[in-house]
Amino acid sequence: MVSENCIGSGGGISGYGEVCGSVTGAVICIGLTMGTCGTESVVTFDERRVLARGIVKEFMKSFEGAWGSVQCRDLRAMDEGTRPPVGRLRPRTSPRNLCDNYVDWSVQRTNDILYKAKRSESR
Repeated sequence: MVSENCIGSGGGISGYGEVCGSVTGAVICIGLTMGTCGTESVVTFDERRVLARGIVKEFMKSFEGAWGSVQCRDLRAMDEGTRPPVGRLRPRTSPRNLCDNYVDWSVQRTNDILYKAKRSESR
């Protein structure tokens, strides 16, 4: 279901170079896991919203620190060598497309964040 919902996210939303598709997919997964369904009390809704937003911010800051940006156009420019490489995981070698690395990293990081959040929630 998530992959069906994310089909247009590649290339920074259908090639527009905006937020990286792997980041968008992670945000959708976080929302599906930690979000609300609209039938909660106002208090519960607000609590869930604040929690989910905090988790999304944590993910986005972590992605940006690892790869240098959350924007597809910036990531691609670094991949192509037209922008200086930044990010602690970005190789400083010859330019190359790292999209698969972004996706793999996002899946793992999202899983880790959600596991931690669910464990905290159950306490």
